[in-house]
Amino acid sequence: MEDGPSVDPENVRYLYFVNCHLHSLLEDDYLRKTQAEMMLFWLDQVVNFERDLVIIVGDFNAKPDSTTYKAFLDAGYTSSYAHIHGKEPDRTFPTGLIAEFMDTDPEGTFDYIFAKGHGFEIKDAKLMSDLPHDTDKTIFGSDHMAIVADFEIAL
Repeated sequence: MEDGPSVDPENVRYLYFVNCHLHSLLEDDYLRKTQAEMMLFWLDQVVNFERDLVIIVGDFNAKPDSTTYKAFLDAGYTSSYAHIHGKEPDRTFPTGLIAEFMDTDPEGTFDYIFAKGHGFEIKDAKLMSDLPHDTDKTIFGSDHMAIVADFEIAL
């Protein structure tokens, strides 16, 4: 039995795709910043940014003027939406979902796609999931709008 083609480890690239949901109490930015710093520290230990690519997505529960958001920029990450549009969306929460136990926090932008690494270009970014169900205007896919980004990744 053949083992298949050999792979030179020096020519292997990795895509690290990280999904997060940071602490949710809006007044606790210091906790989210700590969570972000721990995640960024871990990535710094395992990623070769001259070769690999990291994409971090999720509900960061942090506005663009927060220390949490700034931690990602300070670490060299690019926000996909801001990169394409020159600023973050006006809001990613709420959508209009009406439910018995729905989140009633104030509206804001809390969701992002951050990227850092080698050999990628952000081609587009847009908001989605911002429209209700056709027959029930209280039903949405989530209480948050989705940010969707198109990347071109060099092999």
